[in-house]
Amino acid sequence: MREAYLGNAIAQRAVRIVAEGAAGVPLYAQSGPERAAALVTPMIVETIAAHLLLHGSACCRSIFRRRRSVERSG
Repeated sequence: MREAYLGNAIAQRAVRIVAEGAAGVPLYAQSGPERAAALVTPMIVETIAAHLLLHGSACCRSIFRRRRSVERSG
């Protein structure tokens, strides 16, 4: 699959056009943390769309680290 894709300029362009189109769609968070919605950048959407087109599946995981509060003694 990889060799066939890399050797076919038309297939590469077609995947790129569809992936860029998907990345251009505005996304809005209906509910939930806005911080998570802010992580969904057009570049991530484009990458996920390309993986879906080429491989039939894609996975994306976001990991949040909790901020520890630092107590100041004075």
